[in-house]
Amino acid sequence: MYDPSLGFVTGGGTVMHNGVPANFAFSAKYLKNGQTQGSLLYLEHRASGDVVLKCWVTEPAPPFPDPTATEAPRWRSGPRS
Repeated sequence: MYDPSLGFVTGGGTVMHNGVPANFAFSAKYLKNGQTQGSLLYLEHRASGDVVLKCWVTEPAPPFPDPTATEAPRWRSGPRS
């Protein structure tokens, strides 16, 4: 759960993916216009070099939690506009 009156939420940590260490970080907040803005950074530290995934999202925020939802919200990745 997230209370928009509190401002924002951040987090991060370390995971193992197929025996390879990886780090992640995220942040999310509600904008004054009611849209949600957030980002996710994932770094997988492979022997051949780091794999980096960066995602940003800005979209209208659905009521949360949405009791009619049949699937989880999706993050969109791609060039930041």
